[in-house]
Amino acid sequence: MANIKISDLTAASVAADANEFEINEAGTSKKVTGSQIKAYVNSADGALASLNTVDTAQIDDGAITTAKLDADAVDGTKIADDAIGNEHIATGAVNADSIASNAVGADELNVPGNGTAGQYLASDGDGTMTWTTLAVAAGGFSSMDVFTSPGTWTNPGNITKVKVTVVGGGGGGGGFNDGGKGATGGAGGGTAIEVIPFPSGTNVPVTIGNGGAGSTATGSSGGTSSFGAYCSATGGAGGRDYQGALGGIGSGGQLNIGGGATDGVPSGASPSHSGAGGSSYLGGGGRGWSGPTSQPGASPGRSYGGGGGGGYRGPNPAQSGGSGAAGVVVVEY
Repeated sequence: MANIKISDLTAASVAADANEFEINEAGTSKKVTGSQIKAYVNSADGALASLNTVDTAQIDDGAITTAKLDADAVDGTKIADDAIGNEHIATGAVNADSIASNAVGADELNVPGNGTAGQYLASDGDGTMTWTTLAVAAGGFSSMDVFTSPGTWTNPGNITKVKVTVVGGGGGGGGFNDGGKGATGGAGGGTAIEVIPFPSGTNVPVTIGNGGAGSTATGSSGGTSSFGAYCSATGGAGGRDYQGALGGIGSGGQLNIGGGATDGVPSGASPSHSGAGGSSYLGGGGRGWSGPTSQPGASPGRSYGGGGGGGYRGPNPAQSGGSGAAGVVVVEY
């Protein structure tokens, strides 16, 4: 039977696996089914075997949706370097749930190494970042060493700044040998306050000024306190008969404060009295005494650098003034 023109044939409703097609195989007419053609096209050596990649020209806009991608179908091996930019990621599309634990590390952030505990990432201004140790802020002192006797302040090794308060010793109170008269108290020690930068491992000698001794005549002056060669404070002068005493003075500090001076005691007053000791930056002086009985001058209580009170002689023998308080050095860091 002669072949019929294809145009004269009735059209099939669909192309199905069971449909038969005529082919020429080495000069001989044969038939293949739709299933055979499908298998050939999809086979390893078939018509699609050479299409190992699909470029943008072969994909219509919107042709690929999430519904057409199996879970984990797209991984890093299927995405070219720099293929995905900001314009390809919708706002809010990537959150913590979208990133596996430890998926982003130092290499992904263009950061050398993993840093150490307590460091943070700081921008280098060129798109890279560097692990950085937080610098110690100025101030914010959290520790304090108090020296009430000579010694050495030793830097623990990581301190870069200290605040030092140095107070000299208080002067001793004076006495009076005339009956019914009182002497003046000793003056307060001076103060120096300084904030000092330090290299690591610095050792600084500390000197503490003694309080001046009280006397039945003129009390002794207080001693000088110091923090190395950085700053120092002299002691207050001792009290005497009815004349006042001058306070010590700080030097070398950013703030230098004079100790409290004492006023003279009027002579010949009846009843007479003795004077109180002068105050320092860190405390008051010892109290004086009002007649008529003889009384020694009082030493300062819980004070650093306060002067001793003056002694008072009534009808009895002369009484000594009180001793001044020793100085102190306080180191905050």
